[in-house]
Amino acid sequence: MAQITIPKTVTENIARAKAYIKRQEVERALTAIVASLTEYNEAQVMGKARFEAASFYHEAVAEFNRCPQVKKLIETLSRSPKASIVYQVNKEKELVNIFRILLKFLTESQAKNERDRLEKQEDERQAMLTKGQSLIDSGDNAMARAVLRRYAETYGSEPGVYGDIGKRLLQAKMYKEAAEILELSIEKHPKDSKAYADAVTAYLVMREFEKAEVVYMKVIKQFGAHQRTLYNLAKLYAFMNKKEKSFEAARRAYAKDSSLTEAKELMDFLDGNGERPEFLANFR
Repeated sequence: MAQITIPKTVTENIARAKAYIKRQEVERALTAIVASLTEYNEAQVMGKARFEAASFYHEAVAEFNRCPQVKKLIETLSRSPKASIVYQVNKEKELVNIFRILLKFLTESQAKNERDRLEKQEDERQAMLTKGQSLIDSGDNAMARAVLRRYAETYGSEPGVYGDIGKRLLQAKMYKEAAEILELSIEKHPKDSKAYADAVTAYLVMREFEKAEVVYMKVIKQFGAHQRTLYNLAKLYAFMNKKEKSFEAARRAYAKDSSLTEAKELMDFLDGNGERPEFLANFR
């Protein structure tokens, strides 16, 4: 049904489009002008309101033609540096198609640029990681440490990055460096369970038992007192010669899971009724 007035949302979207284009927010401006023209065409505005709308659209088109980014879009599409958006009264359907083409081209170009950016970033990332691992393999630990630290600083916000570096350093027997990175992993990504286990391994090799204990406390706080965690904590306390704490941790582990015979064997040993557990027999 024809209308003798311009729908309010039509003029509001024209105003938004002009404001956005002045701020060089091209995608938002194109979206707003397409919305305005689409509703205007559906409303079938008649009489003086058509002339009023034409004036608004002339002003909006002029703003778009002055925008450098829009000029570049038009030039790319038309392959002509002199091309511009042309608006004629009563040709609003043609005009909205022009803006739709520009919007589609812009969004597709942005999507492609983002894909290209991510691919380049991933290539750079893999190259840095490969270099760090190659340096480890060649025995150049100092350079490897520097490269992997830079890698961590660049990509450490992503889950698993610190943990992966820590694992590589651990395998290279760079225990101090591994522990530092793994502690960062625990701090920044507390749900990465593998980082806790690797950090404990590094601290055990270095015989920094108090630090390993702190990691176990973090594990329990984050994931709960699982029977295997409690048993490993009991083993740690045995290493530290904290017999009462070792017995209590082993007791709690066995109470949770009676099939955990290692915990019972440790309890018996600590109680003076069993043989020395193998893990202590091999501990020097």
